[in-house]
Amino acid sequence: MRPEDRSELIEAMRARFPTREEMNARFDELRRHFDVVSEHTSAQIRLVAEGVQTLLERSEARRDEPRAELAEQLDPLRAGYGHLQARVERLEGEVFGEPEDPTVRRPDE
Repeated sequence: MRPEDRSELIEAMRARFPTREEMNARFDELRRHFDVVSEHTSAQIRLVAEGVQTLLERSEARRDEPRAELAEQLDPLRAGYGHLQARVERLEGEVFGEPEDPTVRRPDE
């Protein structure tokens, strides 16, 4: 290969392919861009996590509210049921005999 041809080939390659400095500059630019994108993505993930946490707290509060209300409504019913249970047991004792008496058989047994 003649030296002139070799020089032309080298010049053509330089025109077509980037130099090491250009590649390093492009790499630095891409790195900065990636850092910015990753910071933005991290911020969005934090926002989503905070939103999920808020939703979980709200749903737990809503789940506990009906339980407390139900407990308040059931307390008088339980007291009344206890009174009725005592009356039923007293009447069963009168009709069928004392529950401790093994000879007396109740209809539900």
